[in-house]
Amino acid sequence: MTNFFSSHFLKDQRDTPFLFHIFQVTFFMLPLSAWVYFNPENIWINLLYVVMVIYFLGPQLLMLHNICHRNPWKKNSKNVFDFIISIQSLFFGLPPMIYYHHHIKMHHKEGNATTDLSSTENFKRDSFIYWLGYFIRFSFLVPFELPYYFFKRNQTKFALKVIAGYIIFIGLIYSSYQYNPSGTIMVFLIPQAICWFGLMGGNWAQHAFIDPSDPKNPFKNSITIIDSLYNKRCFNDGYHIGHHLYPGMHWSEMPAEFESNKDKYSENNALVFKKLDYQMIWFLLMIKQYKFLARFYVPLNGTNKSLDLIAQDLKSRLSPLKS
Repeated sequence: MTNFFSSHFLKDQRDTPFLFHIFQVTFFMLPLSAWVYFNPENIWINLLYVVMVIYFLGPQLLMLHNICHRNPWKKNSKNVFDFIISIQSLFFGLPPMIYYHHHIKMHHKEGNATTDLSSTENFKRDSFIYWLGYFIRFSFLVPFELPYYFFKRNQTKFALKVIAGYIIFIGLIYSSYQYNPSGTIMVFLIPQAICWFGLMGGNWAQHAFIDPSDPKNPFKNSITIIDSLYNKRCFNDGYHIGHHLYPGMHWSEMPAEFESNKDKYSENNALVFKKLDYQMIWFLLMIKQYKFLARFYVPLNGTNKSLDLIAQDLKSRLSPLKS
């Protein structure tokens, strides 16, 4: 059965996990969304729903991430699956067309430079106050900043698509709230807050450790995470250096890219961690636990540094590039 669906819908059977995820969200989470929307007073069902949103959010975002970089669908099924994923994503707080344009057309083009609307360069990256400002800016200003970014570059089509996506999403939320305020908060607004935190906490951790001597170098402004459950659940998203080096690389090939290029990672003093995920790293930065974080550092050049020295190196890469 699995081979039938994957061979019928997918160009590459390595993307079969996408079909499993779509099935799970469609037949487990979305029916629960409907139940919660019409029964928002049941605290235990609400709690279960929030847990499911958190559980499925990572795979949903990273499936969407990979689909934006590499279309996995055969021509006869692309429109159907793109529509299904767009509908699913609404229940995770993602307006239509926003992720693709923000991530592909803006973030990867700018590479965390100051022209990147999600750049971390000018923030103190172990400060909750700085991160809170970063989070608030994204949450409230990106509907205006992202279209303006495209208008400035004469990419009017992209700007209009972003505006349309936000209008559709805001219209949906407004209409739903008029009909059922409590249900709208539970099914749309709380998942949006969780999703926004996941996106901005994740991007912050991915680009927290920047070498001020070479901030445009992906080896020195991104990190890689190995041997992590996060990679198994979220399509090897921990290999973020490799992703910025080769954005079109298939997610299943990222571990091999890292293994075959360890010398380059070592030469560039790239930061590699094990066992963690981005939210854990974000949290450890917020409570300034550099030495604890250093325990998960992976040495690539065979030298064994002390935890204190590793912690010192990590801390040195967290200051704003412009004070």
